Amino acid sequence: ITLRGEDSDGNIVFLGERPGVKVIAGQDTPAGTIDCYSFIPQAQRPADGLVTEAGAVDLEWDAVPGAVEYRLMVSENSDLSQPFIDTVTTEPTHTPEPEALSNARTYYWQVIAMDGEGNPGRASQVWSFDAHNWLAIDAGCGHNVALKPDGTLWGWGDNSAGQLGLDDTEDRYTPTQVGTDTDWAFVAAGCSHTLALKADGALWAWGNNENGQLGLGDAEDRLTPEPVGTDWAFVTAGYRYTLGLKTNGELWAWGLNSYGQLGLDDTDHRSIPTWVGSDWASVAAGLSHTVAVKTNGELWTWGHNASGQLGLNDTASRHVPERVGTAGDWAFV
Repeated sequence: ITLRGEDSDGNIVFLGERPGVKVIAGQDTPAGTIDCYSFIPQAQRPADGLVTEAGAVDLEWDAVPGAVEYRLMVSENSDLSQPFIDTVTTEPTHTPEPEALSNARTYYWQVIAMDGEGNPGRASQVWSFDAHNWLAIDAGCGHNVALKPDGTLWGWGDNSAGQLGLDDTEDRYTPTQVGTDTDWAFVAAGCSHTLALKADGALWAWGNNENGQLGLGDAEDRLTPEPVGTDWAFVTAGYRYTLGLKTNGELWAWGLNSYGQLGLDDTDHRSIPTWVGSDWASVAAGLSHTVAVKTNGELWTWGHNASGQLGLNDTASRHVPERVGTAGDWAFV
């Protein structure tokens, strides 16, 4: 959930993103009125038990002296027309059902203090929040894989090589959960293979393995996730090849190597992770070339270069990492 609101001058206040957060609005107000005119400066996690599902948002406001109940309205329209939530609560909080919120959509809400006999006090200003029920997503040549804030993994699209990890090769036309685990932390899609990291740093791979891009020591496709190793911090996938960063900054590569995209000074394919070097901070795999940043801010490239994609002022492929220019202030690639 990404949260934002308005202060008393109408300025937007951005509160950040969390899997489940509590929005607290308002300050002390005179008896019989409600004037929730500002948000606290940053989002807070709710107390234990307030969020029942990741992706839920708790709407909370200051209690108003003299108020017996509150009317809450939530709408997709900034003028609060056609509210899909119009409810009365005796507590200054409400949690919309997560399934009532659509992804990547802004919602508007307002509270009116009531005296218990149907007489309203002054209404609050209108606040808003943005619902984002997906945490991360990546796309291959014909398939997609995504993470939800609750740590579940989902896939859809082309599944001809088992790249969705669903133990079959049937395509899926809607997001389908991959297994039941809830500790997935990162995902990367190659053209027809998939890799994902768990919260404990374990790397898993599945899908097309024609050139050993799964890192499992063979060339057999996998229809479900299989472990590759531990202590991984990041992974990226290109066309039938994979690169991964370990937590200690070591870079490893495996899979297709026709253009030297693995950076191993040859064009031999690898079916297990093979060490490339140390002190790497970021890496990205292209179709058949690789770009990476060192911990000292240097930019390096290698692999296919027919269109000058290595940035080395020529079109010759490179089989080992070569530095791009002399700048040392590259941060990420």
